[in-house]
Amino acid sequence: MDKTELKEAVYSIFSDTKMLILALIAVPVTVLELFQLDPSSMLLLSMIDWVIWGLFFLEFILKIVCENDYTAYIRNNKAQSALSIIIVGSPIVVILTSNLIPFPIFGLARALRIFRVLGYSDEVYAKKKKRDAAKRA
Repeated sequence: MDKTELKEAVYSIFSDTKMLILALIAVPVTVLELFQLDPSSMLLLSMIDWVIWGLFFLEFILKIVCENDYTAYIRNNKAQSALSIIIVGSPIVVILTSNLIPFPIFGLARALRIFRVLGYSDEVYAKKKKRDAAKRA
């Protein structure tokens, strides 16, 4: 499988529609985690949140890996990349600092997933694909 096929597969698996649905699921999960529910409910919500976070992390990493020029991808998608880094990085910061200072604001950063999905569409990928094809021609 060459990079083009891999890229198409990644963009197909992590389509905007699927990521939007995950982001919409993450919002009530994040809100419910703020309430003191019974331990089994909190565990379930935490597991759902971590699975969603893992999928966003995987999407971010795979979309960068599929590019020929990683730095150009990040430079050309500054807002999306910055937002993705905040979303993907916020749980890591919470884990690293959880024993020091509680950071409830990072729960809000997880809710930003929906804005990241809405800010980037498959149209951008289609336009980039056309530009790349024109450059090769």
